[in-house]
Amino acid sequence: MKRLLLQRLGELSLLYGRDRSPEELALLADLWAEALDGEARDEVARAFALYPREGERFPCPADILRLLPRCRAEARAEREDTALPEMTVSAPDAVRERARAISRGARSGTAAQRMSELLGRVLVMPSAGPEVRQ
Repeated sequence: MKRLLLQRLGELSLLYGRDRSPEELALLADLWAEALDGEARDEVARAFALYPREGERFPCPADILRLLPRCRAEARAEREDTALPEMTVSAPDAVRERARAISRGARSGTAAQRMSELLGRVLVMPSAGPEVRQ
């Protein structure tokens, strides 16, 4: 976390025209690390990225802490948006009818032949739509 803070504080120093020595930035990073102790690194990084759009001066830890709930909500929304879609498959009536015919014909003498004919046609669901292969 300290490395992230050192980098972000250095960037913000340049952005807001505050010339700070490496020693001063290191001291600031230590103070910030203490103030942000227990916060998630990725959320802190997100808040630092957001701050230049929101802040008009060099930030203090409270400025970043105020942005964290919003950053958490945005991260949660992104995770929900990137969840895999639920896939539902509905067999067409013709496929259901074939399945019924197979179960009815299973007891007849020609069941094996009929089943191989019917099962030779496999329903495939490509991205463009359903297709029947033989």
